[in-house]
Amino acid sequence: MLPDDQDDDGMSDSWELANGLDPNNPNDAWLDPDGDEVVNLFEYQLSSDLNNPMTPQVATVGKSRL
Repeated sequence: MLPDDQDDDGMSDSWELANGLDPNNPNDAWLDPDGDEVVNLFEYQLSSDLNNPMTPQVATVGKSRL
């Protein structure tokens, strides 16, 4: 069973309400209130705190020089 999602933005209504978002506004999925360059939808999918710029943890992987 899928969670309730009135605005069909991919985030459950209960999570939106718990995090101060509007469960009737699909545009809030694309906001980034903590400025960490991770939008609310991805914060939801990663179970991170949308108001904490330290979450989610980001790993940078690059080529090593020989």
